[in-house]
Amino acid sequence: MTRSLWDHAVHHGNDLDEARARFNENGPFAFPGGAPPGWATAGRRSPRAEK
Repeated sequence: MTRSLWDHAVHHGNDLDEARARFNENGPFAFPGGAPPGWATAGRRSPRAEK
């Protein structure tokens, strides 16, 4: 499915920093199929802003 790459990154910690960097540089369209779930309601915050 379209979210597979995001889901893979989220569930494999070794890939998470790479996924975050890719997301921060390119926004949701860095991932096939567009934004991961919840991105539209996140106010365009960086994933790091959640900590």
